[in-house]
Amino acid sequence: MTDHDCAWLYWCPGLTLERWQEECRLVEERFSLFRAFAEAPFLGFRGIVARSGSEYRVTVAAEMDMYPKYQPWVFLRPTILGAREDGKLSIDVSWQREISRFADVTAAVVAYVSSRACGPRNLMKTKVGHYVFLTV
Repeated sequence: MTDHDCAWLYWCPGLTLERWQEECRLVEERFSLFRAFAEAPFLGFRGIVARSGSEYRVTVAAEMDMYPKYQPWVFLRPTILGAREDGKLSIDVSWQREISRFADVTAAVVAYVSSRACGPRNLMKTKVGHYVFLTV
């Protein structure tokens, strides 16, 4: 997204252009198959997580007027063990509005999908920022 595509920031009282640019950079550097979107009343990232021959379409999104106050939501298609029937998945990530980012939630989703798709014997621990995730 370019600066001139960000008129929607008007609806995001807790989000500055600089923070959004940082969010985009962090997600796109760490997760090459994810791209930013802003479609009122939501903003976030969509992408693909592929593990063990399965491909999951992932959306990490928040309501424009609630971000970064509250942690973004996660939706997966096809659904995976632990997700609701509509694909919504609850991810346990410590959320602090000033320092937490979409990239933190995205990393947790990738770790969750990896653990469910590959099984525990194929996992290894990695440290991302101040979180420790299990990944393939």
